[in-house]
Amino acid sequence: MSTTVCCHAFFTFRLLDLGAEHPILLPHVLLDELNRIAKNSGNDEIMYSSFATLLRTAVEVVVKAPCVALALRPKAGSWLYVVFQVRLLMLGVC
Repeated sequence: MSTTVCCHAFFTFRLLDLGAEHPILLPHVLLDELNRIAKNSGNDEIMYSSFATLLRTAVEVVVKAPCVALALRPKAGSWLYVVFQVRLLMLGVC
């Protein structure tokens, strides 16, 4: 398993921890946490991954273990909702 995939997996589990304190997270919290993980792991390429791009389009995140829901706004007037189960790393798009 690549370092980037491991960082992504760790990040999703970290979302559950953050969501236990605050179930609705703003985008800057996600990017700050991803940046912290990238620095701690020495893997800066995670900040340029597709996953990081997905997080940059997030308007908010709702955490209700074991699921995480992202409200994405890729462009004006367009919304996309992504829900995944962290422990199973399954992805669904609404």
